[in-house]
Amino acid sequence: MKIFYFTGTGNSLYVAKRFGGELYSIPKVLKSNELRYEDEKIGIISTSESR
Repeated sequence: MKIFYFTGTGNSLYVAKRFGGELYSIPKVLKSNELRYEDEKIGIISTSESR
């Protein structure tokens, strides 16, 4: 499983690590030349801000 995450404080990274699999930081991925990924399962973890 590939897990893409966006984290500012580390909370999303913590959750991503709990799922296991290959971890990918979304900002790092966007700066790279590799934008095509394949796997049976792909997850996206991001923060949700409430005010």
